[in-house]
Amino acid sequence: MNIKKCLKILLISLLLLVIIYLIYAFTLEERVLMSIEIENYIPIFSKMDKKNTHGGVRNEGELLEKIYFSEKQANNFVNRLKENTNWRELPITERLHNKVCKYAMDEDMNIPEVSNGYWFISDRHSRAKDKYNSEELFNEDRHSYNFTVAVFDTDSNILYIYELDT
Repeated sequence: MNIKKCLKILLISLLLLVIIYLIYAFTLEERVLMSIEIENYIPIFSKMDKKNTHGGVRNEGELLEKIYFSEKQANNFVNRLKENTNWRELPITERLHNKVCKYAMDEDMNIPEVSNGYWFISDRHSRAKDKYNSEELFNEDRHSYNFTVAVFDTDSNILYIYELDT
């Protein structure tokens, strides 16, 4: 093999490694940030469907992530969330349920009906006194929403994460 051919192969191999690393790094960063937000580790090697309408100057919009867990990942996830008092057993409060399960701004962003599992809320609004209290979202003095809701379905081992920023 001549030197030019070896250099081409080496260069192509390095380029592929850089591309693989960048894809992994962005995926890892996203999972780590969302794990921090919902106060529970999201496995890196789990399938995820995602729809995101955030954009514009103020980055307003909705996000719905659907993360599929293996049986082992689900068991570990549930064991950790049982130790966190901010995760609650379903059912979700009625007002919050209507907001994220029935009347999301984009109908493709609704969390489906879940019978068995757990839920979590993080109110990221600047006026939030208790970021884990979903009832504060509906105060009349609020003119915008900034919150994250997570619902883990223990029947299907699917985690739904919904964000709304207005």
